[in-house]
Amino acid sequence: MRVEMQYDFSNLNQTHLDTLKEEGVLVLPDFISEQTINLIKKETSPWLETVGFNNRISSFIIGSNQWIEHVGMCSLTALKLALDDQFINFLEDYFETNVALGSFSLQRKVFPEKGLRLHSDRGEGLSVFIYLTDSSEKTGLTEFVGRSHAIEIKESYLLKNKVDDAEYIDIEKSPFKSKPFTKTIGGKGTLVIFHRGIWHQLKKFKSPGREILMMQYFQKDS
Repeated sequence: MRVEMQYDFSNLNQTHLDTLKEEGVLVLPDFISEQTINLIKKETSPWLETVGFNNRISSFIIGSNQWIEHVGMCSLTALKLALDDQFINFLEDYFETNVALGSFSLQRKVFPEKGLRLHSDRGEGLSVFIYLTDSSEKTGLTEFVGRSHAIEIKESYLLKNKVDDAEYIDIEKSPFKSKPFTKTIGGKGTLVIFHRGIWHQLKKFKSPGREILMMQYFQKDS
């Protein structure tokens, strides 16, 4: 029996767009139906059960994360979500130009971990998370500092342990030291869209099992 996917990106409106532009992050709990999420999990489960060295045809583990790097190869449902016309239209309204899907992966947390300190990813573009499991502090919440994407990260804010793909930040030395975090609280199907430059962190968590679809979108070169 064919299972129909249930989601409607036409529900994304101007208020959502304004929030994303101003805050740098948009969190929509339970946006994608549980039926659709379960179908994605059914399609990706056989791939997660096989861990290999070639990440093009299997899944692989790095540290505490298991990945399917090219998840569109194993889940047509997930690929249709990532390339949905209405969703792409929303992203193009944000960028005010055409967009391209730059990466598309599945991440599963296979061990508890100490989390990630507050940081800003390098580069332009938007990141998108779709939760395939409930989002909770027990399994790891990503937290964001709203509006931090719009300011320059001064040298005085930075921690000393720089890495190539991110800048780590001491919030106590920044203008946001008293600002509450925006948390990704929600059930299966929670949709999170955020500017790559926004400051965000993953707090320490005790239980593995969190699964997220991760997408990166960039504006096409003119």
